[in-house]
Amino acid sequence: MSLKDAIKKIDNKLFNIDDTDDEEFEYDYEDDEDFVLPYFYNVNIIEIVLTGGPCSGKSEFSKLASDELKKRNIPVFIVTETATELLKGNLDFNKEPLAFQKAVCSVQLQKEKAVMDYAASYLRNKSLTNAVVIYDRSAWDGRAYLDDNEWVKNVGRKFDVYENLGNRFVIHLESAAAIGKFSKDSNEERYENEERAAKIDKRLFDIYRSHPFFAYVPARDDYEQKKAEFLKLFTAHVESRLVPEEGIK
Repeated sequence: MSLKDAIKKIDNKLFNIDDTDDEEFEYDYEDDEDFVLPYFYNVNIIEIVLTGGPCSGKSEFSKLASDELKKRNIPVFIVTETATELLKGNLDFNKEPLAFQKAVCSVQLQKEKAVMDYAASYLRNKSLTNAVVIYDRSAWDGRAYLDDNEWVKNVGRKFDVYENLGNRFVIHLESAAAIGKFSKDSNEERYENEERAAKIDKRLFDIYRSHPFFAYVPARDDYEQKKAEFLKLFTAHVESRLVPEEGIK
């Protein structure tokens, strides 16, 4: 069974999707011709992108997922959201939207490489095989804030982000703006209003939905329900990608 089919089976079970194939789920990475070890040979770094519009819970859910993996003794590293960091440094998206997104993409890709370098080094030094890297947004998110042609010409091609997603699992967390519960309380740098946040959320969904490893967690009136649905999806994917320690030769 391929990795893609394995993840599809997990999704079917989680969301009660009718599947005519009732064969018990089993995934053996050694039999998967499409399985590609990300980034470094001899370590298994599972990469997961959290995306979604403003006020969707990305940063909070990153910590939630991290805490869960730590309980399981699985090394986890987070690439924090770049846009918020730059906004705190007085870079103004509204005044220079293109320059801002180019800066975000440039810094984002550098951070991703630095964290992956660190994760691989950590695993080797500890004689471990598995780790998880969580991305609080990816380089693709900037596309939602610019015209398509402008982003493709000045950001996508310039920084060569088209192969950036690779085997990463993308989880779209729907913004609370979609159900009229938008708030700026969780991020003082947030400048969008509810209408704008909802549009960005929809655009991000459209940008990522064609990625082969994509899942969606809707906004809920009961925020704890959204947390539970996310954590179930997140941990199921991690479990499907873990390999035996020292199992990669």
